[in-house]
Amino acid sequence: MEFIMTLFVFLFLLAISSTLNILLKMTDKKDWVISLLLSMVLSITIVAVLGAT
Repeated sequence: MEFIMTLFVFLFLLAISSTLNILLKMTDKKDWVISLLLSMVLSITIVAVLGAT
C-alpha cells in the first residue's frame, strides 16, 4: 500500500514539475533530470511523513 501511495504522489509531483518546465520553457535535459530527482525525493519524504502520523 505504501508503494502505491508513493507512486501516486510521485506521478502527481512529476506532472506539476513537467507542466512548470514546459510553461517556463526550461526544456534542457538537465532540467528534466532535476525535476525527476526532486519528484522522487519529495514523494518519498511526503509519504514517510504522512505515513508516520
